[in-house]
Amino acid sequence: MEYTVIKIEDFDSAVLLLDEMSSCLRSLSVGPDYRRTMAEKFLKYGTILAVRKNGCYAGFSAFYANDTENLIAFLSMIAVKKDFRGLSIGRQLLEKTIDAAKQNNMKKLKLEVARDNAGAIRFYHNNGFEICSETEKSFFMIKNITE
Repeated sequence: MEYTVIKIEDFDSAVLLLDEMSSCLRSLSVGPDYRRTMAEKFLKYGTILAVRKNGCYAGFSAFYANDTENLIAFLSMIAVKKDFRGLSIGRQLLEKTIDAAKQNNMKKLKLEVARDNAGAIRFYHNNGFEICSETEKSFFMIKNITE
């Protein structure tokens, strides 16, 4: 099933989205001040895409496509609420993220994922990402999006 992916363009909607999704990502559970800061940053420098279902946000992605030198977009966050997993919402959000990055002339999409997040690592591998570097706590993964 295809879901409508919308672009979040105003601060109040961005904060509401990040508040609703705060149980899905460790970084968003830090607190409301952090979520407000991230909403502001995403709106100023990046793009936020979201899927609404049954009157609430089901999932979202937030990314930057502003590296005009290296042409590498960066997926900062992507999450789907547990009740909506298995419905291909994450895949759709990733596809729309890639489409938007391509529209900004990006050639690759990069992300960072915690080493202990096996489900996310599997999702990224299944969607064509490969590990390009690592730290003690995370992997950096990249995908060529020019194909």
